[in-house]
Amino acid sequence: MAFPTDNHCHLSVQCTEDTVKRLAGKLTQNSPTFHVMSTYAGDLDLLDQLLDQVPGPSVVPYYGVHPWYSHLFTTRRPHGQSGADFKHTHYSSIMNPAPPPQLLEVLPDPIHIDDHLEVIRGLIEKHAGLEYGIGEIGLDKPFRVPTNGYFGAVAEDDAESGPKLTQCRVSMDHQVQILEKQLQLADSLGVKVSVHCVKAHGALYDSVSKYANVKVILHSYSGLVDQAKIWIRNYRKSGQSLQFSFSNWINGVQSKTESLSQIVDSLEKNQVLGETDMLIDEWLLEKEDEYWAGLNEIYRKIGKK
Repeated sequence: MAFPTDNHCHLSVQCTEDTVKRLAGKLTQNSPTFHVMSTYAGDLDLLDQLLDQVPGPSVVPYYGVHPWYSHLFTTRRPHGQSGADFKHTHYSSIMNPAPPPQLLEVLPDPIHIDDHLEVIRGLIEKHAGLEYGIGEIGLDKPFRVPTNGYFGAVAEDDAESGPKLTQCRVSMDHQVQILEKQLQLADSLGVKVSVHCVKAHGALYDSVSKYANVKVILHSYSGLVDQAKIWIRNYRKSGQSLQFSFSNWINGVQSKTESLSQIVDSLEKNQVLGETDMLIDEWLLEKEDEYWAGLNEIYRKIGKK
């Protein structure tokens, strides 16, 4: 059986070093390629370990800050403020409403985005020779911060059902700042970006289209067909690189059949990619048949099977 490429997948927030070892053993048994995203500081080390253990090109790493984690990063320096004061100032300035005391207490000290990008540069240099990209990055207007501070934070009361969400949303201005820092890095390197967007497609286009050397992949595209055609038309005119990646559980559902068909029909074959957007340490190790069924199904629906 020929296994198709998964152009966008993840490690779960529950992933451990032992799980990475098991996953590495699984990935070395097969020949497909997995484009594995990072989302924040917490999963970079696990992705690094996976790259150390999987020889060859089976894993294509993407390094980035997902918009669900953008609040954990800052573009400012303390300049004499105490750690507690700077933390309060940061989170209060980027969230609406401002975080209540119980949320502020569990939120970590913010990381300067430039410092995080330096860590990413170090990983790129360490794994020189591998294909790589920047991702998962993007904008998510309706996202609300969870009660435990961020997805993956330890909390005793959310082990089974997951954390509840607060009413605190991260400002679009801040999300755009974190996005553009990463776009600048990708532009300087001339690499692909895997981009997430929910209900902010105009703002996303305005940011991404400024960077001519960025090779854009719109992951599990959820915007309108007309918005997709704007991307396609303008990028075709400019000669810039643009691809759309589709997942079965988002784009392959019956309600999206017509829009999926219209977008795919507007693209060249090399602009159309398939993905799972799944947690491969869970699905490949525990539900492998379902994993491959979903990936093969979206490839069938986009006409690549």
